[in-house]
Amino acid sequence: MNGSYNEIDAKYYYIDFLKYGDVILDDNFLPDFKGHTIIVNDFMPTDCIIRHSKRPDRTFEERIDEIFYRSDSSTDDNMADDYGCAQLIKIYFADHEKEWDEENNNIEANTAEAIKQFRSDFENFKGSLELSQSYGQIDTDRKEQILAMVTIQYVKNENTHNFGYFARLISHIESAIKLEAKIREKSLRINLDTVAANIDKTDKAEEFINEARKMLEKQNYTVAEDLFQRIQNNDFDNKDDLLDEDNLQSFIDEYSENYKLVNDKSRNLKKIIQNSRSPMKDIKRGIELIDNFPTGNHRNPDRMKNLISTLGFPVNSVSVDETNQTTYNSYSIELIRSTNGKKENYTHPISPFGSLAEENGFRVVCLFGMYDARRLIDKFKEIGTTRHTLVILDFALHDSERRTLARKIKEEFFDKIFIVIDRVVIFYLAKHYTENTINRVLMEITMPYSSFQPYSVDSARPIPVEMFMGRKAQLEDIESPVGANIISGGRQLGKSALLRMAKSDINNNENGDRAVYVEIKDCSCAKAAAKISAALVDEGILPEGSETSDWSLLSRSIKKRLNSQTEVKIPYLLLLIDETDTFIEDCKNYNYSPLDDLEDIQSIGVNRFKFVIAGLRNLVKFEKEKSMANNSVIAHLRQYTIKPFTYTEACELLEKPLHYLGIRFPKDQSYLVSLILANTNYFPGLIHFYCAKLIEAVKKYDTVFDETTSPPYEVTEDHIKKVLADSEFRKQIKDKFEITLKLDTDNFYHIIVVLMAYCNYTSDSTDGCYAEDIYKTAEDYDVHKIKNIDIDKLMALMDELCELNILRKNPNGKYLFARYNFLQLLGTLKEIENMIMDYSCEEA
Repeated sequence: MNGSYNEIDAKYYYIDFLKYGDVILDDNFLPDFKGHTIIVNDFMPTDCIIRHSKRPDRTFEERIDEIFYRSDSSTDDNMADDYGCAQLIKIYFADHEKEWDEENNNIEANTAEAIKQFRSDFENFKGSLELSQSYGQIDTDRKEQILAMVTIQYVKNENTHNFGYFARLISHIESAIKLEAKIREKSLRINLDTVAANIDKTDKAEEFINEARKMLEKQNYTVAEDLFQRIQNNDFDNKDDLLDEDNLQSFIDEYSENYKLVNDKSRNLKKIIQNSRSPMKDIKRGIELIDNFPTGNHRNPDRMKNLISTLGFPVNSVSVDETNQTTYNSYSIELIRSTNGKKENYTHPISPFGSLAEENGFRVVCLFGMYDARRLIDKFKEIGTTRHTLVILDFALHDSERRTLARKIKEEFFDKIFIVIDRVVIFYLAKHYTENTINRVLMEITMPYSSFQPYSVDSARPIPVEMFMGRKAQLEDIESPVGANIISGGRQLGKSALLRMAKSDINNNENGDRAVYVEIKDCSCAKAAAKISAALVDEGILPEGSETSDWSLLSRSIKKRLNSQTEVKIPYLLLLIDETDTFIEDCKNYNYSPLDDLEDIQSIGVNRFKFVIAGLRNLVKFEKEKSMANNSVIAHLRQYTIKPFTYTEACELLEKPLHYLGIRFPKDQSYLVSLILANTNYFPGLIHFYCAKLIEAVKKYDTVFDETTSPPYEVTEDHIKKVLADSEFRKQIKDKFEITLKLDTDNFYHIIVVLMAYCNYTSDSTDGCYAEDIYKTAEDYDVHKIKNIDIDKLMALMDELCELNILRKNPNGKYLFARYNFLQLLGTLKEIENMIMDYSCEEA
């Protein structure tokens, strides 16, 4: 109005905000709060403005030095890397005829470098967010809110190049998450005090209680809850002797010295071995390794047989492979098959050189001359990647080349294993030769430099005998002629794997026993009889033409075969019938006579026949209750319930195969193992899936491990969060959680946990709730299936959920979710309310 308006001054009205990084300006030099969402305290527009107002005044030159990492002054938080702000200051300088030092303040060059860290920060933040959820610090809904807002800011800052602002934002969010999580800590401390006050004060219990307190301090609530569960279950098994001595580390420690020895032709290596303090028998066998190691390009199958046998393989025959051997010698190895095929026959979990090698054999290739990692990879491709191969290399690989080989061979993703046994390896094995452990040590020191996936992500596929871990007592019970006839339990707990392993152990063992595994999912009684009789015919137990859908005829045929005096005697027949839920349900229409027929066969002689039926715990349990009124045999059959792994069983599956691949968990960070097991709920299938993902992460060498120091590959929180953040893994957890709860059409388990979740969301249930609380909630919302059963049955169902590790029960009789993430998996309060409404509409 008075003519004093200046367009330049008006444009730069908010320019002082650029002296710090609390408030970012857009291209029009206006405060930029687009995309801001109320997600964390103290980072809203007003908070940022107030924070700026409390800063001391300073020059733009000081701010520029800060952006380009030249500032000696310190602020409350790091404000470097805001190159969008630097660009605006540069424009402001140009309009005010102030000089810009392009040589020292090169925005473009610094942006190109900073954007790499910016993108890495975002990926790390996503992993940290998953870790926070896995720690039980935030729920799923909160995590998704935060991730959505941060993703918007990420895209925005990628365009504006204000990378420092983004770094400050995610740092602030991480601090806010930890602060908010303190609310849960109070209730968990109350729970811990309750547990501690009601247990026997043993040294082990006190150790666990102290560890749980440490986890609460660390805000690792998931592991703290896991320790609560183990304390209450007396799961104090010690896994200190689970893994043998670390031969890989010994091999690495001796590498430099052994490398020099095998490269020095003046050294008498056999004399060095003779002077060791080993027993004479082992010294002789160590010398045999040296004597039979190929040192010339000529074929000698007898010498190769001696070498492979001395390495601990039960060699049956060695044949020369005549094809494509201009630059190398190749042999096919056939092993002697074990008489019983039990796990105890195999000393390591590398099945292609164990149980599967008995089926398929393996290849040995001898190479001569100088090789480095790249040449070895090229040679493997030339040889062909269709068979598992031991590569005997008459050369000494430097330790740096061996580590490079470890990286490159994982990058190539070979379907088959290539194990390199060079002079350094063979000399180490000869020095430390022990007949009972040589094969295991060979795998321990060579497999970390190779590539292999021992875990199965498809639970429907049979697993090699070496990978069947835990469940020893249950397996013996299934195999025993006087053991349980009914195997029940929730889904994904390994019932099918147990039955398949029992067949592998018993069928055609040294006694001539037979075992048949049949899956009869969705089969009625008649269809089940037809399928079982066909399987017995296919296995050569019953003669052709014995197929029948009549249980009486099937029973008669089996008894006739077992009593036969003209055919090869079957001392013991084990019939393993899986997925029997539909079959058992149909059995009640025949007064359970098919089970009477099976029981009748068991009476033909001592330990001659046993049948095992496996199904979901809910159905087997309730059908057994119904059958008792009819005096059926099912009421008198012994039942065994399969539960999630104990800690020691889970650790064996988690750590032992990884140990052979060179993957280690730090001994001073045992909580990492508990964190993984808690997130997998001790379910075998999820442990397999998690470990398979972890091995995939190891293969991404450049971003995960340092080639100069790996192997061994030490697992850290960073590695764990990468797997926990994997969308496929998160989906697997949710899917397996849901199918564990939805066992049948009644969905009792699922209804109960939904009602539990509602109580958690709507009332002060930090120390749990009684079964009566669930019952009352069911009455309030007219959930017929729960309100129409008596309280004792409801408590029995809730106790079963405790056995499945879904719930846990406090000493005061209240039930809680065993892990906070189960509440997260069920959904938000709104989703829970919708589920309750759906169930209230169903008839009992």
